[in-house]
This record gives sequence, C-alpha cells and structure tokens, in this order.
Amino acid sequence: MSTQAKISTVVRIRNQLEPELPFIFSEQEIESQRLTFAFDHVYGPASQSTDVFQSVIPLLEQFNAGFSATICAYGQSGSGKSFTMIESGGIVFQTVQYLFQTPKELQIQCVEIYNEQIRDLLDVSKTDLRLLETKTCVIENATNAVVTSHSEFNAVLSTSIKNRAVGCTNLNLQSSRSHLLIIITMNKQQLTLVDLAGSERVSKTQAQNNTLVQANSINSSLLVLGRVISALAHKEPFVPFRDSKLTRILRNSLGGSASSLVITCVSSLKEHIDESIQSMRFAIRCGMVVNVLKRQITKSEKEDENVTVLKEENNSLKDANTQMKEELALKDAEIRDLRDINEAQDEKYQKLKHTYMQLTKEILHKNKERDAELKQAYQLIAAQQTRYDEEMKSISKNLLKLTQSGFATELEQDSDE
Repeated sequence: MSTQAKISTVVRIRNQLEPELPFIFSEQEIESQRLTFAFDHVYGPASQSTDVFQSVIPLLEQFNAGFSATICAYGQSGSGKSFTMIESGGIVFQTVQYLFQTPKELQIQCVEIYNEQIRDLLDVSKTDLRLLETKTCVIENATNAVVTSHSEFNAVLSTSIKNRAVGCTNLNLQSSRSHLLIIITMNKQQLTLVDLAGSERVSKTQAQNNTLVQANSINSSLLVLGRVISALAHKEPFVPFRDSKLTRILRNSLGGSASSLVITCVSSLKEHIDESIQSMRFAIRCGMVVNVLKRQITKSEKEDENVTVLKEENNSLKDANTQMKEELALKDAEIRDLRDINEAQDEKYQKLKHTYMQLTKEILHKNKERDAELKQAYQLIAAQQTRYDEEMKSISKNLLKLTQSGFATELEQDSDE
C-alpha cells in the first residue's frame, strides 16, 4: 500500500553572531519587501535544535514503521547546517537517541561526496566508491558499521566527522567542502541524513586555487540538485538524476518512495539576503515535489505475508471445497430425486407394459377363441351348406322323379282316352 506526501520544508534562521541588524523574523511566513515564502515551519534565531527535531519525529515514526526517510540540511556556508545536523545535540544525535529508545541493531554508512568522488569516512583508503543502481542506488564496498547503542553510534560518527573534508572560505573558517551522507539501515528501510556543502556563490567565498575547484564542484553538484528539484516540481518528463552522484544517491528521496524533510538554513544578516532568498526559493520548489511512500517489507514480514497468503488460499480452497461438497450433495439429491422419479416412471411403465401384455394376451386369446368359433361356425355353415346342397340334390332328384312319374301318368291317361 502506498500514500502520496509532499517533501516537508522547514526553515531555520541562524543566531546572529555579528553586530548587524537582522532582516528575517521567526514567523510561519517570512516576508521581505516584495517576497513572501510559506513553509511547514519556521524556526527563528532563538530556536534550539530540540525545537527543530520536532519536525523530524514524524519521519522517524515512519522509519520505525518500515518506510525509508531522508532529512537534508541545505543552505550557504555559515548558515548553521552542520550545527543543526551533526554538532552535539543536533538532529543526527537526537535521531539516534530516539531510535535507540527501543533495542535494535542498525547498520551505518558514512560517506562524503568530494569533487564528485564518493569517499568512505569509515575507511579513508576507499576514496572513489562506485554506485550500483538496481531498484535503489547502492554505494559499492562502503563500510557498514553495526551499532546497537547510542554510544556506539557516537563513536562511528566522531570518526566520520574527523575524516570529512573541510576548508576555509570567506564565509566560514571551517566550511564543509563536501556533502556528508549518513545512511542508517534497519531491516530493509533506510534513513539518510544529509549535510550538504554550502550553496553560496563563488564570488562570495573568494575561493582560490584548490578551494575554487572544490567550490565549482560543489556548485555543479548543487546545480544538478536544483535542476532535479525543479523538474520534479514542474512534473517535467525528464529528470536529470544521473548528472551528479548526489542526485543518484538521493533519487529515492526526491519524487521516490521515501518520506523527505528539507531543513533550509539561512542567515539573518542583511549582507546574506541574496543567498537566503535563493535558499528559500529552493525550499519552496522542494515543497512542490510529491513522493509516493512505500513501506519496505522485511524478509520475516514477507515470509509471514506469504504464510498469511497461503493460509488465505488454503481457507479459500477449503471454502471452495465445502461449497463444492454442498453443490455435489445438492446434485446427488437431485440425482436421487430423478432416480426416484425414473424408478416410479419405470414402475408405472412396467405396470402399463404388464397391463398391455395382459390385454394383448386376452385379446389374442379372445381372437383365437373367436377364430375358433368362426371356424367352427364356418365349418357348421359349410356342413349345413353341404347338407343343404345334398338335400336340394335329393329334392331335385325326387322332384324330377315325381315330375317324370306324373308326366308318365298323364301320358298314360291320355293314351287311355
């Protein structure tokens, strides 16, 4: 089952360090002379990391429920991204503390993208890791540290931060020169915590030589990220995920199946107004991107699901079998009824046949008797006819004799006269 959710966006305004008047106020809507930006929440300069963490908790609840999630800090150097994410008491530490409220085992990967190379911060000898893309993007051969407690995680994170590339810019003496990704895996779902490198313009940093190369690489990577966000926000048919390693890794978090939160860090100083406005515009575009959240099913859950499916299929087959038995019983009853009807009809037929045979016999017998009677009558008539004929012959003879005798007498009489 999947649900749609937009990328959540919050803004955190950095505490004022220099003695200058701020231009941003901690309201739900940040307004300049002409621009108004609306976000899910705005945390003012007086806010603490514990306040910002309240926007993170819903994603962690989803992570515990089996959904992948991403929390990303974006903004110019010196705007408070790393302070918000990885400093003591920051989002990363509070996240792990929250996750270990119940016993569990987590796998941790800590990598940085530096000059478009993926470096393993848990094994500095791995300086150019490859990406393997199947259903998700996997960092090949990245070190997986297994931790079961908050203290074990802190040790892993401390090692990673020490190995992260930093440099000096005009905006920050210890500016992060790479994108930091902390990937926490539990069962099949992943929680990705991202501290992006500074998004400022090169002219502002006054970068030179190697730092200039780094800045150009960072800007190129963030430029691709901006293009990806813009393409997703405007539902363009082509999204340039493959144009940078950062966007390839974050593909599932940007318009994918993970819930996502972008924490945009801005400075309250007037001299940084352009970068702050650009950062907020980026956050607005992020808020237009819709992810389709999908729960990651573990192997045991999959097995349980298969067992449940098999049980349901078995119950369905049992129900079908019972229904078939009932239907067969009805058919058997119908057959018995038909058989009874057939037997009754057959019995009736046999009776009729017997009656017919009896009548036929009687008729034949009567016919024979009648034939015999007729024959006897015929014989009697024939005998009578014979006797009649004989009598007639006799009468004729006698009559003839009489006639002859009378004629002779008459002749004699005539002669006597």
